[in-house]
Amino acid sequence: MHVTKMDKTTFTKTPQDLTDCWSDEDRMEFLFSAFPPDVSNKPEHWTAKMNFWTKLICDLFYCSTSITITKEDILDVVKRNGKFPLGFETIWQEMVKKGQIISSPEYIRNLNMNSSWVGWSINILLRKPSIWIADKVLSPIKNEQTGLGFVCHDSLQMKCQEVYNILQNYEAKYNLSDNEYVISYQSIHKITKGTVKTENCLDITLLTLEKQRKVAVFTLQKEGKSDGIQLQPVKYIKFSNLSNSDSLPVTEIDHGIIHLHHTKSVLVEQIENLYSKQNHLANTARKCVQDKQRVLAKHALRQKQLLTKSIHDKEKHLDNIDQMLESIEQSKVDRLTLNAFKSGLAAHKLFVKKAGLNEDSAAETMFEIADMIEYEKEMSSTMAREVGDVASQEELETELNNLLEESDKKVDEVDEVENMISSLEILDKLPDVKSLPIVSKDNATTAFKVQTSLT
Repeated sequence: MHVTKMDKTTFTKTPQDLTDCWSDEDRMEFLFSAFPPDVSNKPEHWTAKMNFWTKLICDLFYCSTSITITKEDILDVVKRNGKFPLGFETIWQEMVKKGQIISSPEYIRNLNMNSSWVGWSINILLRKPSIWIADKVLSPIKNEQTGLGFVCHDSLQMKCQEVYNILQNYEAKYNLSDNEYVISYQSIHKITKGTVKTENCLDITLLTLEKQRKVAVFTLQKEGKSDGIQLQPVKYIKFSNLSNSDSLPVTEIDHGIIHLHHTKSVLVEQIENLYSKQNHLANTARKCVQDKQRVLAKHALRQKQLLTKSIHDKEKHLDNIDQMLESIEQSKVDRLTLNAFKSGLAAHKLFVKKAGLNEDSAAETMFEIADMIEYEKEMSSTMAREVGDVASQEELETELNNLLEESDKKVDEVDEVENMISSLEILDKLPDVKSLPIVSKDNATTAFKVQTSLT
């Protein structure tokens, strides 16, 4: 990675890294030449130069360790072979005119924040009052003061998104409520150093995110003094963990929860210091005993006992705070559960209403079902009635019996015929005999006798 160091700004990449034609002499000679006086004269040349330098300047803003960059910073880094682009002033003013770059004072005013937050940001971002006064009188384009910082809109938006992603992925954040978290300003400064190097850059980034309603910034006043110096207020940043979700305003509940977390951290720090002092007094007492300094040893032990009592009291306070925080977390779960119950109940009522489920409707439906069943019975009975003049049941039975008797007779005749046929078949199988004349029944005996005599 190439690093170009200058007096005020550091760039992590050079123009040679950001372009593919920086070493092309012919191409760069064209790009470093002046713009034609008339735009209509060779408009393609005007467009090509403007697009190249606009993109390069925006990329340099993004690759800078500072969000606010002066025109002199850009000129120094794009200087090639001791030469500056002849049309740079035209490019710069065109970018200012289009709103691609904005002076820092103007950008702060456009944020339109509350007076305390804007005042804090101005004191940090505008170190020189002369620049601030001059910018009130002169327009951003006409203001040619050396050292006036500018902000690039596109690169700033990219850095803001990166910082916002870091906040969402940070694990040690305080959970305020559903998908809402808080991080202290010092913690943000530590975890975003890879993206925004300085506090100035972080300040203007947070201002922009607050303008976009992605974060909310508030302060918590520290009570007491440290080494005789009044403690400064601590800044906290509230944000939502849902994508494309605006951050809600800071509420009294937020202040209360953050105050508990802050007090807990202070107590932990104080207890650790007391334990350190307690160990020191114990070592002092041992040393005094070895040196046979009983009075000093007793004094050290007495101080140690006082510290032990103080530690015990502070640990009780710490336990109480932990219980309160745990109760708050449980309340969040209870609220979430209750809201789920309410949503489910509302959904059930709506479903019942749309479906028409009620006692009267059910009773009416059951009554209609009973009527329908009775109606079906009547219909079946009606359709089972006899149609026209039909003979009586006794007559039908008599006729049916006669038909059955006739059928039985026919069956007997058929059986007799079949028996006769069977007999004939048996006769056909007997050996041939001379045919005998057929005689009557009365002459049967005579015929038999004649036959016998013949044989």
